[in-house]
Amino acid sequence: MEKILRRQFGVDTIAPSVRVARGGQHLELDVLAYANGEVNAAYVVEVKSHLREEHIQQLLEILEQFAAWFPEHRGKQLYGILAAVHIPAALPVRMLRYLTDIHLAHRGQRVHQCLVYIGAERLTMKAELDSPQLHYRYDLVDMRKIDYRTLYARDQPEALVLAILGDFGAEDPATVVKRLVEKLCALTGTDEKRLREYLSMLEILADNRHLTVHFEEVYAMLQINIEHLASYRVGMEKGMEKGMEKGIEQGIEQGIEQGIEQGMEKGMEEGAHRKALAVAETLLAMNFAPEQIAAITQLPLTEIPKKAH
Repeated sequence: MEKILRRQFGVDTIAPSVRVARGGQHLELDVLAYANGEVNAAYVVEVKSHLREEHIQQLLEILEQFAAWFPEHRGKQLYGILAAVHIPAALPVRMLRYLTDIHLAHRGQRVHQCLVYIGAERLTMKAELDSPQLHYRYDLVDMRKIDYRTLYARDQPEALVLAILGDFGAEDPATVVKRLVEKLCALTGTDEKRLREYLSMLEILADNRHLTVHFEEVYAMLQINIEHLASYRVGMEKGMEKGMEKGIEQGIEQGIEQGIEQGMEKGMEEGAHRKALAVAETLLAMNFAPEQIAAITQLPLTEIPKKAH
């Protein structure tokens, strides 16, 4: 997102997770980006797990109230960007619907629509509608076609995390992941909390891309103690311990061997569940919405931890 904002729209300031309080009311933006001088524009970015009709209305309301919340940006050309992980099949039709909604709510305003694709499968969706009376198109950016080294060259952890979605060329994925983790460690220094957050996101995006990279091996190679990472609660040892205990208990009736096997399996499942909960807590701390966290971790919405106020 940062690369797109800078390259496509020419912004010079990007602020993630913006929180504003005025008159007892609160507003949260996923990203606020702006540029002064010749460009003189502001961009409000909202990120959703699934693209729905109500999201465009929410973004429109934010745009309508933007000047009151951010008087320092009065006079700037204002743009709204809605990013989503899961996109509906009839996307061009919906994008056109969103465009007309925006024009109806903000007559005379310029609108630039851009969709960023981060899926694992080959991009096949269209970015236009053609009919005898209408030709409509919007920008479509495929993250898999962006050289990961472009993002790797930036000394920012957020850029490194997004690099996992880029094009590796002929490089081995395990080697690329190792380079990304090494640089994340260097940039975060002794701040283990930040490192946990970025590694969690790296693992999630790698899984979304279906990369078959064993992060445990990368961590071991770099001498990173994964037991201290909340994002990576491996259930192997605890699973074996629980398996032995339950196996002995069940072995009285069903046999020691069967009990240990079932106990280990249950312990592994519990370990995976604990890992998902730990990732959910990390995403919550990074201001992801509960719906986004549920989509990423596959946890029921009722199990998503509540954010402390």
